[in-house]
Amino acid sequence: MNVWDILAIRYAHVDLPRSSCFLGEPKDGAMQRLDFYFWILTGGGSPIVVDMGFNAEVAARRRRVATLPPDRAFSLLNIDPDRVERVVMTHLHYDHAGNSDLFSKARFTLRAKEMAFATGPAMNDAATAHHYAADDIRRFVRLLHDGRLDLIDGDDQVEIAPGVTVHAVPGHTDGLQVVRVTTRGGPVVIASDACHYYASMRDGKPFPTFTDPRLKLIGYERLKALADGGEGIVAAHDPEVLRLFPDRAGHPDIVRIAGEPAFPLVSAAPFLSNARTEFNVDP
Repeated sequence: MNVWDILAIRYAHVDLPRSSCFLGEPKDGAMQRLDFYFWILTGGGSPIVVDMGFNAEVAARRRRVATLPPDRAFSLLNIDPDRVERVVMTHLHYDHAGNSDLFSKARFTLRAKEMAFATGPAMNDAATAHHYAADDIRRFVRLLHDGRLDLIDGDDQVEIAPGVTVHAVPGHTDGLQVVRVTTRGGPVVIASDACHYYASMRDGKPFPTFTDPRLKLIGYERLKALADGGEGIVAAHDPEVLRLFPDRAGHPDIVRIAGEPAFPLVSAAPFLSNARTEFNVDP
């Protein structure tokens, strides 16, 4: 079985009201930092990209602060997107599904439920459609018709490559999947939006964007089981990722993950936007 390293790239961030990030928090004006990541698996063969982020134009339009746009990140890492063979999509929200045009030869993997949701009647609801970008969805429809989009039907575990499997963990969206990766330090789960913040998993206060809050809470236990009861779980939007996994890979916004975190997940601070740490390099 191949053994992989995971590169977590923080490509943007935004400060949001705390009540917009944790279900049940008071609307008291407190702010919470929300980071945006995508991931690259290396060392086990051809690099595998997990999600793709959004570009600088989208960052400006949605008022996000771009720290390391994905195209620049690939250049810094000496990875040619045109040579990437596989891109795994956890789901199709705009902050995960942009930049598909960077990958001219890759095949994409997605849950059929997610494709159906993103192209179905749910998009008539403006609040739901806000999390999707029509241009991104059109590109995925084209990828499907071009024979480059592999849709996983049902909730089965599927092997992407030796040591890399995907698992359905619905709740945030109907078609969300997470990625379990064999690393030299044990299994690591790229949770994507099954876990926005470690504090959400610890305190039972999920990010308030979901199709089923019950499944969202059940998903936290699913993540722990996929990590074999350990703490090798990578949250999708938590600034604490940069502290818990401190092995930098040539840039302050890129960390290498090859096992469990350096500090217990229970130590993850829930509210960071008003704090500055040695890992926060933004002005």
